[in-house]
Amino acid sequence: MENTDVLKHWFYDVWNKKDFNAIDTYLSATCITHGLLDEEGNEVRGRDGFKKFFTHFIEAFPGIQIEIEDIISEGDKVVTRCTAYMPHTGKDFQATASKIIKAEGKDFRFSGVSIVRVENDQIQEAWNHWDFLGLYMQMGVI
Repeated sequence: MENTDVLKHWFYDVWNKKDFNAIDTYLSATCITHGLLDEEGNEVRGRDGFKKFFTHFIEAFPGIQIEIEDIISEGDKVVTRCTAYMPHTGKDFQATASKIIKAEGKDFRFSGVSIVRVENDQIQEAWNHWDFLGLYMQMGVI
């Protein structure tokens, strides 16, 4: 499998199809996910940490769809520029420790860049640069 295929499957299978089992297929057990934070404010680590993050996100935005706009690969690194389309039709979203966004069916959209290191057809490390500021502005958090 080409490294770009790993990322295409990651976004399509995990995020768009909500295939929880695909997390085990495409994410290494020891992956460090820079730029995504857990409930304590630490970087998401490993499959279990990602599964908690993912579950929290898709419970609020079950219809999330991520479109890859660009994908570039060199060596073991793959860069994707994506747009996320997120109708808020699920549970209320705990945006910060003190701010909960009520699920009112509003549509949100934000973009981001992910740089990942792929080895043995799995994501070993990821650097995520998503526009959470823009998302939180749309939500009224900021």
